[in-house]
Amino acid sequence: LAETTTLQTGTYYASQTTTCESTARLAVAVTVTILTAPTGLTEQGFCEGANTIADLTAIAPNNETISWYTFASGGAPLTSTQVLTAGTYYAGYTLNGCESPRLAVQVGYVQLWKTVSAGWSYVLAIKPDGTLWAWGANAYGQLGDGTKNSRLSPVQIGTDKWASISNYAYSSLGIKQDGTLWAWGSNSIGQLGDGTTTDRSSPVQIGTDKWTSISSSINHSLGIKQDGTLWGWGDNFSGQLGDGTSYNEGTYTTKLSPVQIGTDKWSSVSTILDGSYGIQQDGTLWTWGGAFFRESNKTAALVPTKIGNDKWIKIATRGYNTSIFFPIVDQHALGIKQDGTLWAWGHNLDGQLGNGTTEYVDELNPVQIGTDNKWKEVSVSESISQAIKEDGTLWVWGDNLYGQLGDGTNTSRYSPVQIGTEEWLTISSNTLPSGYDREAKTYTVALKKNGTLWAWGNNESGQFGNGTISEEYTFDYQRTPLRLGATPLVLAKPALRVDFTNDSQPLLTTSGGTKYVWFKNDIIIDGANDATYSVPAVDGEGTYTVAVEVRGCQSPLSNEIPIYITALDFEPEASIQLYPNPAQESLLVKVAEQAQFSVVSMNGHVQRISTEWLSNEQAHRVHIKDLISGMYILQIQQNGKRAQVKFIKQ
Repeated sequence: LAETTTLQTGTYYASQTTTCESTARLAVAVTVTILTAPTGLTEQGFCEGANTIADLTAIAPNNETISWYTFASGGAPLTSTQVLTAGTYYAGYTLNGCESPRLAVQVGYVQLWKTVSAGWSYVLAIKPDGTLWAWGANAYGQLGDGTKNSRLSPVQIGTDKWASISNYAYSSLGIKQDGTLWAWGSNSIGQLGDGTTTDRSSPVQIGTDKWTSISSSINHSLGIKQDGTLWGWGDNFSGQLGDGTSYNEGTYTTKLSPVQIGTDKWSSVSTILDGSYGIQQDGTLWTWGGAFFRESNKTAALVPTKIGNDKWIKIATRGYNTSIFFPIVDQHALGIKQDGTLWAWGHNLDGQLGNGTTEYVDELNPVQIGTDNKWKEVSVSESISQAIKEDGTLWVWGDNLYGQLGDGTNTSRYSPVQIGTEEWLTISSNTLPSGYDREAKTYTVALKKNGTLWAWGNNESGQFGNGTISEEYTFDYQRTPLRLGATPLVLAKPALRVDFTNDSQPLLTTSGGTKYVWFKNDIIIDGANDATYSVPAVDGEGTYTVAVEVRGCQSPLSNEIPIYITALDFEPEASIQLYPNPAQESLLVKVAEQAQFSVVSMNGHVQRISTEWLSNEQAHRVHIKDLISGMYILQIQQNGKRAQVKFIKQ
């Protein structure tokens, strides 16, 4: 036989040939071991940094010991303690001195996020477990990792748990889950609020009070404390702090520590270059500081000034001029009213207002964008706008010369266009400072509802966080959303619903995990690890969410369920006269004086309703005609107290 003949199981004969003759043949029984590759899942997912080679699974035909490799053939086997990273691993085994073919296993890791915020050239983000992460440029210590070294991939900032973040230029603000306020990064004009003008490369605490909302601009900051009071600090050249002062004859009125702005109660704030916006707790919109949006009145407002009488729930502002060639300020704003409609005002050279034109719109007369009333989130950068509807769809418009809108084209859009069909949670965009053509420096980071992080646009400072960086001035930009991180094992957002026990105590219920993590007002509830959570009668009022854990990986947070425990001056279900119940078109609610009402479905979604006060009957009529059939919770607020009662819509 030829030397290259492939052996098969059977008997072979060997002999030796001499000059004259061959020897007798020796019978040799040959058994050929035919090995097959191990079997197993060809895609396996694990949490980032939490699993090792020992967690990979594959099965040999006769339960031989599996070895793992990073090569399809050859190479040394990996140790069982090696931490998994994203990539391809190969499983094989040996039998009778023979090595089997190898099974290729694609391994990803779960890297889910709760919120994300884009600065000029860096990104801050919070994971569902409350940990804070940062990446990108770091010249002023704005990442908060104790250095001034840039990071091309996410680095964890300490081990504390965070509730919210805000960053714009090179300054960062954050509120921890205990309500304390922290700041770091550039502090050239006191925008950190720590009483100095010293840059900070690690978070420093600002006072000892508890805070609920923050907004960071280039040189000034705003924050709302838990008591609803509004505070400002940093630059006040144009009166953007709202305390009645501004630059005056060579004298700056910079505030190095927070100062209170009036005595009103506020729910949210948003900052621009030298101006500020805020929404009070009654829903009214106010502005103060610079007058770039005020064509009809060029005088800066040194104290909060109300814009109309409409009620608002969201506002987003951005804008700043850093171009040495085109010294114009490019600022605009988006806002969502309480009826869900979308409005815009400000500069509009690139169609960023979304009203189909390029004409400027004064802030005193905002223009409505379309007719839809289902808007939920808004974000703006220098010449683009982005918004998310209640169904999770993402819409963009404005300048698109470099593909910064993320729709895969270079066509500017003067009205909203949809990006794909996926469901999105939140979005944040910004524009890097530049000597020219700032539109080329725009980038976006966004979260889908499944908790995955995506980015598009400019990446010259590594703000994508995926270990890459694009060369400056090449205009080689990501024109469609790019998923950041390896292919994740995505855990679905759990569904949370509320029921009531026989004694009317709220019982929260979810499913889908091997472990559960419950949150009240974004703070973990210690010891709550089951699929149900009974809200306590004492100190139980708040907003609840839950995350599920599977194989050590945590899902995105569920829908929110607001729970009101404090009753009115009467027994809630016994004394509230509500009829008919069940009802088809409206409810009549008898109360002694006017009250505020909201309706929440059993899975926690606030419903759109209208009400009217019937003074002759001392009652409210609550219109529920547009609700689908089912059980709902009617929440009643009167004189600072709340009650709730169930009803059925037929």
